Amino acid sequence: MTCNDVRAAFLTGDETGQFNDHLSQCADCRAAVPELERLRRALADPVVWDEPALSADDLMVALTGPRRSTPSTPVHRRGWPIGVAAALVVVVGVLALLLVRSDPADWTVSLAGAEAAPSASGVLAGWNVDGGSRLVLETRGLEPAPSGTVYELWFMSADEAFSAGTFADPANVQLMVGVPWREYPNLLVTLETADGDPAPSATWVLWNTWDEEEA
Repeated sequence: MTCNDVRAAFLTGDETGQFNDHLSQCADCRAAVPELERLRRALADPVVWDEPALSADDLMVALTGPRRSTPSTPVHRRGWPIGVAAALVVVVGVLALLLVRSDPADWTVSLAGAEAAPSASGVLAGWNVDGGSRLVLETRGLEPAPSGTVYELWFMSADEAFSAGTFADPANVQLMVGVPWREYPNLLVTLETADGDPAPSATWVLWNTWDEEEA
């Protein structure tokens, strides 16, 4: 079974022996299981399938936005229940995350727990795009940021530090940075407060071993 076959089978509830065999050997699919479970629950919600039923055309409008129509042929559609709209938002968000994770990363870097979180660890995956990198950070043993604080990911060289953005929930981290990783190979996650300081704080949470690059 391919990864796509396994994920489709999970969504339909067809979890055979081959499914379990594949999961035992594929780290990417195991990492995708939480998102797949949320998607399966969203699809199982009866409100998604209640009247008014959604045609294929209606579903396409929901996912991509309304199509243009000429003044002579106006399009009339009934309003959607709030539950349907919310469920579709969940589905689209989860599918976007799965697409990111199914596309092999251009590079990955392992992160170790620093002084403020010695038992934590993480893996940062990057996709090279025009002007920088698209990022997905997966962590273990890192609690949500305490109230009034956020985590911040930094790309660093010997002379400069660039912020790739902040996050509070370490369970789902997707960021962008406008610099190439190869030029700023030292990575650091800090715990930050709203103190107005543009530099990394002294509270280090995750980091990679300086000057060791992983392709």
